[in-house]
Amino acid sequence: MALLLQRTERALSGLSADMFSAVVALLFLLVFGLAGGFSMFLGQDGPVQSASPLDITHVTVTPQDANGMQVLLINGIVENRGQGGVPLPSIRAELVREGMLLSSAMIEPPVVHIRGNQSHGFSARVPHPGGNMPELKLSFAVEDASRS
Repeated sequence: MALLLQRTERALSGLSADMFSAVVALLFLLVFGLAGGFSMFLGQDGPVQSASPLDITHVTVTPQDANGMQVLLINGIVENRGQGGVPLPSIRAELVREGMLLSSAMIEPPVVHIRGNQSHGFSARVPHPGGNMPELKLSFAVEDASRS
């Protein structure tokens, strides 16, 4: 074993600086590949997509007075981060305070179908349940299984 190490050391020390750098780079690539470093490039055409390419972003909630009634104005943007078009479901808005559901409302989507890499704004007014500002949770409504 010691003889092998001595021969390897003599061979490496006899290399030019450029050749030594090339050997080190080749060894790095070999170890990187054996450790699975290239697996991210194999077997996939792109980044892993989530189940739904739809996302709700840029959400704001503004308290307002509408003809003497307190309401919350909800504004946001629905984005399709996928490449293909998809049907746009209704948006469920839930007002929550201290873990308790205060109210729930369905927001009709701004369009029926959203193309890939497109976005559409939405806006809705929901009654303010009173008291401190509740937490808003938005999600896409799933179709009721009993309707199919």
